[in-house]
Amino acid sequence: MSPVPTPRTPRGRTGIAAEAVARRHLAGAGWTILGGNVVVGRGELDIVALDPDAPGTLVIVEVRGTRTRRFGAPEESLDHRKLDRLHSASLALLRSGWWRDQGIHAGAPIRLDVVAVDLDPRIGPEAGGTRIRHFRGVTR
Repeated sequence: MSPVPTPRTPRGRTGIAAEAVARRHLAGAGWTILGGNVVVGRGELDIVALDPDAPGTLVIVEVRGTRTRRFGAPEESLDHRKLDRLHSASLALLRSGWWRDQGIHAGAPIRLDVVAVDLDPRIGPEAGGTRIRHFRGVTR
């Protein structure tokens, strides 16, 4: 697991905060968090975890966060280029053997999920506090 990056911009601080909320949410739902900010090849994976509802499935979790809906919902910022980078980083993770060190067996299923976090949606109809949406099995 890589150290949590030092946020240098408001956007970076939003990302760090959204990842912390997502980790707490997943852990509270019984997920096993294997790593955060995992650097593989030229990419970074926000969260690598095990889903208790799908035993043995390695889940790569991309976290998208915003403080307002001014530019749309956080999940709307996930485009095909980012999905391609996530798939490449996931393959690099598998090639690296990192999963073996975590006790995951060869041939384990792998899945890509997205956790969208509205940190402080004061603008729009969702006003009122942090909201989390979990999208399972995201594909290109």
